[in-house]
Amino acid sequence: MNRLIKLLDAEQIAKTPVRDLSLGERMRCEVIQALLHNPRLVFLDEPSIGLDIIAKEKLRDFIINLNRENKTKFIVTTHDMQDIERLCNRIIIINHGKIIYDGLLEEIRNKYITDKHVEVKLTEKAKPFVFRGCRIIVRHDYEMELELDTRKAKIQDLINYLLKNFDVADITVSDPPIEEIIAKIYQT
Repeated sequence: MNRLIKLLDAEQIAKTPVRDLSLGERMRCEVIQALLHNPRLVFLDEPSIGLDIIAKEKLRDFIINLNRENKTKFIVTTHDMQDIERLCNRIIIINHGKIIYDGLLEEIRNKYITDKHVEVKLTEKAKPFVFRGCRIIVRHDYEMELELDTRKAKIQDLINYLLKNFDVADITVSDPPIEEIIAKIYQT
């Protein structure tokens, strides 16, 4: 128990009556309680709800370490996409009681990511922009946020076009957030 209390940074709240604990503090105590008997399988329902950013990261790190060190398996139900990205290899997406996806998180990315998000910072005001397969999400004088359909054009071709036609200070390329990917799955 003392190890769990220390790992979840709960020393200050361990002897506090439950009625005096915040939601986040209660969540940490419930995780400690669930793990006291060193189970092989743990079910967690929205484990990071009510936690601040630092507490969420500590809890996620704790779960990852416990899985690695003790081989404890976790089944997590959550709407928190950061929990999914940090904690899960395999995900099951349920819509109205029906399983609509069951597989690896990496496979979901490969199957459903057809767009790349590109943020471009410029040293001079932006000129008109047109590129096949690309749409402007946000445009300011010295900045553009773009979305490229990678089925229509390569990211390398877009970057070459930007470097050739604009005074580029910085380019950031990223996948769409996991929320967008899961929304696509619900729509199919």
